[in-house]
Amino acid sequence: MSIININGKTSEQEGINQTEFTNFKILTDSNGNPLPANAQIISDGTTDRVLLGVQKDGFGTGKDFGFKISQEGYDVKTCADDKLTMSSAFNSFKIVYSDIVSISMPGTANYSKQEDVSFSALGITLPANTVPIVIAYLNWHPGFLWRPIPYLEFSVAGTTDKVIQYFVSEDSISFVATHVTATLVTYNIQYYIITDTLPAI
Repeated sequence: MSIININGKTSEQEGINQTEFTNFKILTDSNGNPLPANAQIISDGTTDRVLLGVQKDGFGTGKDFGFKISQEGYDVKTCADDKLTMSSAFNSFKIVYSDIVSISMPGTANYSKQEDVSFSALGITLPANTVPIVIAYLNWHPGFLWRPIPYLEFSVAGTTDKVIQYFVSEDSISFVATHVTATLVTYNIQYYIITDTLPAI
């Protein structure tokens, strides 16, 4: 068994005197077994709330390493998963790629232009029958605010004059700009590709 101080040192390590272990305790898992020396616990002063490191089967059967944070009032070492606010065992969204693509409009009326971004060209492999989440913002002049896509702009008469949008398939993202009136402009589109670890439906 190991008694762990706030710096993660154990009573078996050199250079630690007994007073450093005042008010510390033997850390155990939900079965009462002592946690190994490479497990760290952080308390909010009342309850142990953060676990970082090793806990036998603490992150799924046969999965012993990770981190988790419990809700207020629940001991992170023993509480059920639904009482955790965060765990490395939980599925979570991840930004896997981000870039800027540009669409240059030539100043031609009733004109549409498309730029495609291939997932395979970016080295992104998706589970079968799934698409990622895509978030995109638009800018066409330094100092202008970035605007979320899809973006619509209307003429004085109230009809649609400019449309910038995107479509997502299993293989790519297609960014499309359409002008009714002739406007010479280059659109810069900042996009983020986000995926999760859930299995394919």
